[in-house]
Amino acid sequence: MGETTDQIRGEIEAKRAQLGQNLSALERRVKDAADWRKQYEQRPLHAAGIAFGAGLVFALLLGPGGDSRRRRQRVV
Repeated sequence: MGETTDQIRGEIEAKRAQLGQNLSALERRVKDAADWRKQYEQRPLHAAGIAFGAGLVFALLLGPGGDSRRRRQRVV
């Protein structure tokens, strides 16, 4: 425990600098993960699969013909 006050301050400042660098790196990683363009560049097949799945879901929600409810009402 022979550390002086200046040594302790120096260690604290070094830890703060390291923490700041770690936070900056984490912020970059989060921004990259949320950037859809970068995700598309890195994984184009995943993006195509997601687009196909979304299209399939919308097609199932709309049903055959998209406007089939109106057609059934006219026929009946």
